[in-house]
Amino acid sequence: MREPLIHILLPTYEPRPDFLQAAMESAITQTEKRWTLHINDDASSVDVHTVVKQYLENPHITFARNPTRRGIGGNWNACLGEARRAKPDIPFLQFLFQDDIWHQNYLERSLHILETHPTVGFVSSDHEYDCEENIATAHLYKKLRQFRRQYIVPGLHDGKEFLRWWLDHDLHPNIIGEPSFVMLRWNAMKDIGIFDKHMYQCLDIEYWTRCLTITDWYSIGENLGTFRVHAKGASEQNRIEGRGMFDHILCIERAIRLLPMDTHPNPLNILSRTLEDMIGKFRREKEKRSASKNPLRLLPILHFCLRHPIIVGSALLSATRHHTTYNE
Repeated sequence: MREPLIHILLPTYEPRPDFLQAAMESAITQTEKRWTLHINDDASSVDVHTVVKQYLENPHITFARNPTRRGIGGNWNACLGEARRAKPDIPFLQFLFQDDIWHQNYLERSLHILETHPTVGFVSSDHEYDCEENIATAHLYKKLRQFRRQYIVPGLHDGKEFLRWWLDHDLHPNIIGEPSFVMLRWNAMKDIGIFDKHMYQCLDIEYWTRCLTITDWYSIGENLGTFRVHAKGASEQNRIEGRGMFDHILCIERAIRLLPMDTHPNPLNILSRTLEDMIGKFRREKEKRSASKNPLRLLPILHFCLRHPIIVGSALLSATRHHTTYNE
């Protein structure tokens, strides 16, 4: 293997051994071979080291375990810290989640874009969603792919212009995608910083908005892998338990601050729509008894309410009128 160009980071927590091994196989069989891979386990109760032991004979694959649980964002940041410490000169970085699978040419296609487009700081590719039976949000993943195909032109997108457009759509859905299908330029990430470890569900979206303020984005319209959705996956568990329900509105508020106020026509309308959507989701989840029971998780929205009482009042009124017929 020649000098590595890509640092693959694989954060794990309570992984299914078969899924994790499939993810590993999809990495080591890539047509692009210039990579290193670091597995960072977040204090799982299962012996992840044993699951991946066979792969650690490869000198380009390493393993570490957090002594205590850090959470999703904390473990992602631990991966970034390891990349900075061990391989600071590798120019590109790529996450791979424990449930996901790449097509064999995924790294090759993404690397080519970053090497031939110097203004692009991150590139993402289309991919399939493999949802197990009885996943309540399966229809949303189908809508997400339809939205991408309808509105996102494959190719280069000016970062700030795309962020304005995405804000017009309330940063919904996550059209840039999950980190398993986003390759990043390390020099750009140095200016962007780390992930918000306090977020549960939208920390990738929040990070993409920061990326868009300093660099361009490239969209590959080709299907280059599979994102698995299953009952024990982090996204589904967070939805069931109501964690991260208010993260999206924080993303909106922060993204608006990233752009000059006079460059976006309707920041208050965006916040109002997002809050109305969040209230509708909260009511539906509460009726299903799956909303968060931890009052501390309500603090972000309480702070927002105190800052924007008029927006909150209007959104509450609208949500109350329409919640019985509201569709996600």
